[in-house]
Amino acid sequence: MGLSGLKCPCSRRLISFVYISSDILACSGFKRFDALHLACAEKKADILLTTDDRFLRKANIHQDKLDVTVANPIIWLISITENRGEN
Repeated sequence: MGLSGLKCPCSRRLISFVYISSDILACSGFKRFDALHLACAEKKADILLTTDDRFLRKANIHQDKLDVTVANPIIWLISITENRGEN
């Protein structure tokens, strides 16, 4: 389904925003699908978990420009578990 199949104008704006953001991220060196996932996550998530080391390295380089944290799920789970143990 293309943008024309959407009924809600706010859905079209959200999808347009995600496409534009993913294009900007792709120009920053992210692969196209990684850029699309990252753009979606920036809009609706606090964290994006991935096991893709190349994606993690690229996200780490650009972390100050991203609106979402990108982390390895194992490392993230260990840090969450350790933090809960401290409380």
